[in-house]
Amino acid sequence: MKNSECSNNSNYEKDNIRHELQLLIDKLGFIISLAMNDYININNK
Repeated sequence: MKNSECSNNSNYEKDNIRHELQLLIDKLGFIISLAMNDYININNK
């Protein structure tokens, strides 16, 4: 494998990890907002 191929593969892996991490953060933010809505609704009852 050439150095450029290795570098491209490494960059791809980093981008893929960033993408997966962003998806998890987005999902977590959605879950937290749902939990906060439930908490607010419980307090309003």
